[in-house]
Amino acid sequence: MLKHLFNIFAPQKEENPPYPVNPSEKKLSLSELRYRRLFETAQDGILILDADSGKIEDANPYLQEILAYSKNELLGKHLWELGVFKDIVSSKEAFLKLQKQKYIRYKDLPLKTKNGRSIDAEFISNVYMVGNQKVIQCNIREISEFKKSDEKLILLSKALEVAANGIVITDDKGIIQWVNSSLTTTSGYTFEEAVGKSSRILIFGKNDTLFFRDLWKTISSGKVWHGELINRKKDGGFYPMETTITPVKDQDGEIKNFIAIQQDLESRKNLEKDLVKKNVNLVHQSKVQEETKQAMLNVMEDLEEAKRVIEIERARDEAMLISIGSGIIATDQNLRVTFMNEAAERLVGWKNEEVIGKLWFDFVPMVDENGNMLPEDERPIKQAISNKKLSTFTTPLDNYYFIRKDKTKFPVSVVAAPIILNRKVIGAIGVYQDITREKEIDKAKSEFVSLASHQLRTPLGIMKWYLEALENEDYMKKSPRMIRNYFDEISDSNERVLSLVRDLLSVSRIDQGRVKNVPKSVDLIQAIKEVVDQMQIVTHVHNITLGLTVPENKIPPVNIDVLRFSEVIENLVGNAIEYSVEAGSVNVTVKKQDDILLISVKDTGIGISKEDQKKLFTKFFRSEKAVTQNPEGSGLGLYVVKSYIEGWGGKLSFESVEGRGSTFTIHLPLCQK
Repeated sequence: MLKHLFNIFAPQKEENPPYPVNPSEKKLSLSELRYRRLFETAQDGILILDADSGKIEDANPYLQEILAYSKNELLGKHLWELGVFKDIVSSKEAFLKLQKQKYIRYKDLPLKTKNGRSIDAEFISNVYMVGNQKVIQCNIREISEFKKSDEKLILLSKALEVAANGIVITDDKGIIQWVNSSLTTTSGYTFEEAVGKSSRILIFGKNDTLFFRDLWKTISSGKVWHGELINRKKDGGFYPMETTITPVKDQDGEIKNFIAIQQDLESRKNLEKDLVKKNVNLVHQSKVQEETKQAMLNVMEDLEEAKRVIEIERARDEAMLISIGSGIIATDQNLRVTFMNEAAERLVGWKNEEVIGKLWFDFVPMVDENGNMLPEDERPIKQAISNKKLSTFTTPLDNYYFIRKDKTKFPVSVVAAPIILNRKVIGAIGVYQDITREKEIDKAKSEFVSLASHQLRTPLGIMKWYLEALENEDYMKKSPRMIRNYFDEISDSNERVLSLVRDLLSVSRIDQGRVKNVPKSVDLIQAIKEVVDQMQIVTHVHNITLGLTVPENKIPPVNIDVLRFSEVIENLVGNAIEYSVEAGSVNVTVKKQDDILLISVKDTGIGISKEDQKKLFTKFFRSEKAVTQNPEGSGLGLYVVKSYIEGWGGKLSFESVEGRGSTFTIHLPLCQK
């Protein structure tokens, strides 16, 4: 029977065909011929082995093609003699194991062909009987392209998940199938709460029925809809979203899904309202970034039974990436670029083909506002790979810039996330946005504050001068108590407004880099004592005990602006007194630690909550407790103090427990430049 099987696989001569003498033999011959044709035309590699000796007795053309061995090089060889199989069938014992088990499968087997090409393959071996003889058939299928497609789908899925814009995928009836984390954060719905529900839970806000009818008519006809929706949050609140809805069609042209890309407009609208209140004629907000015009996905290769599923996934991903206006790049674990979208090309001036396969940092340097290069280890995409977690530079006031191909630079916000496969970092995704517009708006606000403060300071100063002059007049001293009380209220209010104007001017100078620093050699201990002595008068009003502890050893003079230093100490001590409880205490402690002077101001006041501590040094921020204790504060003092201290090369730290008090500590280098 084995000889008969070999005859099946042996080349057939067309002349003098061996016609069978009876119908059963003719039927068998036809069956053998069909099997032979199947063997020769199969798109899987097939090896036939002698089950006893393990020698190769036949190999089909497709196997010869993928392994780069000729048929003569294969026939008569033991399987383990071929280099391509040495890693999996390395001994006769392994072959005997195959004989015993009768079935072996390697789902993902790395092979190297005769010409050195590496491939991934699925290897299946069966032992079966042909008549009374055992035969081993080995099937080898190359799966390299299928694996690449899986990795690409993971890459695209990760990019969509970390995108700054909200993304919703529905079926053709509007039932939600998938949402990304940005959408769940904005709407308040969890992924589980949103999926399976009608998309009306998100977009059924202040938009009327006619509006929805026109929207549905547009997308049902296969067209892209773009406009503004007033969405409803889970808690019932409303928020404006700029939305693009794109239909996704299958190969037959039928709509299967809708993809909505949403950009939050609430922050931008709030900013516009603030600017209107200040009567500042600023340039209108820039238009929404243009949608990406060309798909960034390459046509995925036909993968047999998975082809239809992959094609649908590819079409869905293409539609989503078209609607993303942020620049996106992907790198491998060595920071070599593997992907860059058109928005990124427009941002940095480099074309996709110029950077693919090359180091991202070699093409797009990142610098601070002074032009100093940011170290590679501090760049977000490097930190994402090293730390295996999200890394961001997104605050508009973070003065970091990208340098384009033409050597111009622009301020940038960055979100970077690692790509993790099987618990191993295989690369990273970077999402970039040009924040020039945001910085221009912030600059305009600072200029407005500076202009308004300068205009207010002069009349307020004149008013103060006249009030002081009137206060010393005899007729004012002889006036009725009610008149003098009114006069005192006017004077106090004028002083509060003057104080606010001074704070606004300080903030404006800090933001615009125009702080005038007049350093001179100063005895810091004496300067602190003078401020504490002056503040003793305030402590009597609040029934607070104010103490000062200084080191016994003399502190050398420090080259510093004494007026600003005194302003810093006065601000911290004043806050400690203002927010202390009745009959509390404030202690100022000075000590030297190496080349650093530590100045601590400790109080027994209301303290600061954990949540408020995160925003403590933000301009105009005041906690609810602070407003209750002193409703007249501006929320600018600590911002000014921190800026001055950092300008001297120092830092300001604090510790606080709500209801028990706070300690603010200045870390000041004794060697000032």
